Amino acid sequence: FSTNCKRQYLIASKPKEKEIYVAFRGTESWKALLSSFQVYAHLNDFKGTFHAGYYQHAKLIPLAPFCSLLNKHQDYKLIFTGHSFGGALAAMVTMNMLGDLRTINFQDRIHCVAFGSPFISNKACSQYINDRLKHNFQFYINHSD
Repeated sequence: FSTNCKRQYLIASKPKEKEIYVAFRGTESWKALLSSFQVYAHLNDFKGTFHAGYYQHAKLIPLAPFCSLLNKHQDYKLIFTGHSFGGALAAMVTMNMLGDLRTINFQDRIHCVAFGSPFISNKACSQYINDRLKHNFQFYINHSD
């Protein structure tokens, strides 16, 4: 687990599949979940708006270690994942990575697989993601999530 930032995550690799996973912790408590409900904010050059609470949490996670992994493992995919709040955080960090100039040559290797994630953006941003970045994102949501 990462211990030098405000959000915990786990990094694991599957060398045979050439994949590195970054897993974010899910919702720790209802209080934490409720504290993240805030208005939307703009992010980088993406169209639409994002959930400001999730964005604030994602900003606490430095991108440099992930950029280093992409540089060190040139033929690996970097997959951010999580459940519930962890899924929202994974999606926001993925958006941050895709908007970072250090990753301009790695866009096809940065992915998000989120489970039971709450909505992170408005309709305009969701459409932008579906139109331009759908190969980078997979969201799995059950009826009761």
